[in-house]
Amino acid sequence: LVERLWRRVLRRDLAPRLLDPAVLPLMADGSLAALDPQGAMPLELSHAALRSAHMMSRSSYRFRQGARPKSLEEVLRQSSGGLAARLPATGDWIAQWSCFFETNPHTPPQLARRLGPSQPKRMDKPWRRLPEDPGDRQETLARTDQVRGARAALWKAEALIQALAAAAPALAAVPGLEPGAQAAEARTRRVRDWLARRTPHPLSQADADALAEDPPLKLFLEIEAAALRGGQGYGPLGSALVGGLFAAALPDETPEAEALAGRLAQAAPGHAETFEAFEAASDMPALLRWLAPRVAPARGLPFL
Repeated sequence: LVERLWRRVLRRDLAPRLLDPAVLPLMADGSLAALDPQGAMPLELSHAALRSAHMMSRSSYRFRQGARPKSLEEVLRQSSGGLAARLPATGDWIAQWSCFFETNPHTPPQLARRLGPSQPKRMDKPWRRLPEDPGDRQETLARTDQVRGARAALWKAEALIQALAAAAPALAAVPGLEPGAQAAEARTRRVRDWLARRTPHPLSQADADALAEDPPLKLFLEIEAAALRGGQGYGPLGSALVGGLFAAALPDETPEAEALAGRLAQAAPGHAETFEAFEAASDMPALLRWLAPRVAPARGLPFL
């Protein structure tokens, strides 16, 4: 029941927030089923689309109302391997969930940064290296992400658009994924316009033109998100990639599955009301509101 509810939250709550409105119905109606990676995570997801989520991190987070905001660097180091001397954690690290989700109309949550080709201020510092990273010095996370993508030899954006449309023809009708030279030029122009707004930059004009013609996939997806959706989710190509993953990983809701709460209630009648209330949740705020009265308050602190 927990697994089915979590998948429903991803399908009904997270996917509509992340995916382009023109791609979302294609995930639901099975049009993206042909993009099923069949068990292997495509590098275009792991090294581009999903890695763009780094750009959505805030520079700081407040875990409780009234508590001091903690920098992103501080959050990432809060572990036994990072800052063991600060453990066990103090109460201001215990999440009050209205700080993160819309559970209280009087408390606006800390939303993610808009998705785009810019990084949080706290990510502009050198980052820890992985063994396979090139060079011998630490780099910023944004640069490391780009280098890893380049070393992975990802599909070029235009070739990927054509391949996805061949596998899932409905994608060719999505604005921003149209076939043809004119549509391809519009996509190139988006990257060129973004570069032009950031002059002077450390690129020669020839390098800037080459980058516009063949941008790294991660950069292309971030510019697409910023230009076509105002950063409020993935653009059409990013949505096709992530939506294809969701379509493959999240099985359809079936009548047999819908009856699960009823079967559990028959097996454990004393918990029937709990099963039914749990079954009714379909987004994170509803799940958290269901949990709140059932979770013992941590050190007397509010859960929501």
